[in-house]
Amino acid sequence: CCCCCCCCSDLLVENICSYLVPIDVALVKLYSLVMVAFAALVLVKWKTIALEYYLLKRQREAWTEDGSSKSSAVADLEDVERLLVPLNAVSSWLAYVAAALVCAQVLGINVAPLLAVGGASGIIVGLSTQQILTNTVMGLSLFLARPFLPGDHVTLGGAATGLTGTVERITPMRTTLRTEDDILVTIPNKVR
Repeated sequence: CCCCCCCCSDLLVENICSYLVPIDVALVKLYSLVMVAFAALVLVKWKTIALEYYLLKRQREAWTEDGSSKSSAVADLEDVERLLVPLNAVSSWLAYVAAALVCAQVLGINVAPLLAVGGASGIIVGLSTQQILTNTVMGLSLFLARPFLPGDHVTLGGAATGLTGTVERITPMRTTLRTEDDILVTIPNKVR
């Protein structure tokens, strides 16, 4: 009878464990998903705080210390925000996509084919938007290096064949120049 009781209790434990193991696996996956989602949200929030606090606040402080005119400071701040808002959005989406891929991996979905298709798509998009990306990168370079500012008189190209005028506006994609003949010319940032 004792042997039968031990056998019955072992069978009972095995039955209970067979029901608890899938629940345990599901809870571990749920915990992993919650942690990945939380990490993505915290990362995006830290990024937003860093962009707003460190970059924009320091830019505002630099303009107040610099003694620049208020209209010039507002225009420069608009330029900084024009560059940072898309950067902020793109980096947020990248964090969310990375979190979604990790969540898919946790759920047992093979993400290697998705990454391969994404890589190939990235190459295709990169090649098709090469001109736009080049202008944007050069616009960022112009913004950071500040070789000339709106209101400066510049000559692009050689003195004999170049374009001479006053810089009206510098945007991420193009620079607007007013020539000596009062003609407004838009020049892609790739050409400088």
